[in-house]
Amino acid sequence: MSEQEQLQRLSEEIAKAYLRHLKETTGGDTVTYDGVTKTVVFEQLVFGLVGVAHTNARKHPDDPVLKDPHKHLSRMINLFSRPYTLTDFGLRVIEMMNEKSIHKERGVAM
Repeated sequence: MSEQEQLQRLSEEIAKAYLRHLKETTGGDTVTYDGVTKTVVFEQLVFGLVGVAHTNARKHPDDPVLKDPHKHLSRMINLFSRPYTLTDFGLRVIEMMNEKSIHKERGVAM
């Protein structure tokens, strides 16, 4: 399996864990920031996670975690739990991604 395929699979598991978390905590698959509600779409979240990992690797070549996309994504999920769960770091990253996505849709700079 290529590195890109590994990142894709890891991102898919993170996205599944996040959607399970949302369902458990809110009863659905939506998030709300500043009064704007948006549905979290699995495929878009997976794409965003891979993109964030690659962007951070490019922007932070000296950071021991961020410079490695696989290591960065691995810090977001607890692979020792069944079903997989998000780490606090993973939850914060995805919440920030959601907030930025909503602000971008509204045309508001963060």
